Amino acid sequence: MKHFIDIGSNTGQTFTEFLSKTTEYDGWTIWCFEPSPRHLPGLMRTAAEHCHRYTIKIFPFGIGGQAGIARLFEKDDPRGDSFHDKLNGTHNLEQGYEVFSPLIQLQGLIRGFVPPEDEVVAKLDCEGSEYGIMESLLSDCPPQLKKLLVEFHDIGTPHRTASELIEQMPLPVEPWLL
Repeated sequence: MKHFIDIGSNTGQTFTEFLSKTTEYDGWTIWCFEPSPRHLPGLMRTAAEHCHRYTIKIFPFGIGGQAGIARLFEKDDPRGDSFHDKLNGTHNLEQGYEVFSPLIQLQGLIRGFVPPEDEVVAKLDCEGSEYGIMESLLSDCPPQLKKLLVEFHDIGTPHRTASELIEQMPLPVEPWLL
């Protein structure tokens, strides 16, 4: 079986702007991770429109470099919210509340729920969390994970640049540009 893990699903643009443009992913299990409560209704509507082509799983929490709980900063635009408060003008919306989300590690998810003989492609469009996720994969990459599609966000990292991470990854890394 084949799995596509969509980290940073937002309202489901991966279905309409990538997966559905080819038959390559037909029949795959699509795992949608979206920690932002404001994007979940749109993601669920989009998933319902595409459930005839894929087996779809929706997870209302995030993937990170380490497991835990993190504050989610809502942007003042309709695109991806972030766990990083300094990401390209990310602002807290003045709604009178804060949003926190559980985080799990990608390798724990794969090892716990994907059989060893299956294959995984993961897309990281997770508004700055890609650095921590990739850092954790450097020392602990499950064999089922065959490729990463990554959109890098300029948040800086104390350890490695995006180029260094790509060079050191034990699997192919391709750009994700929607």
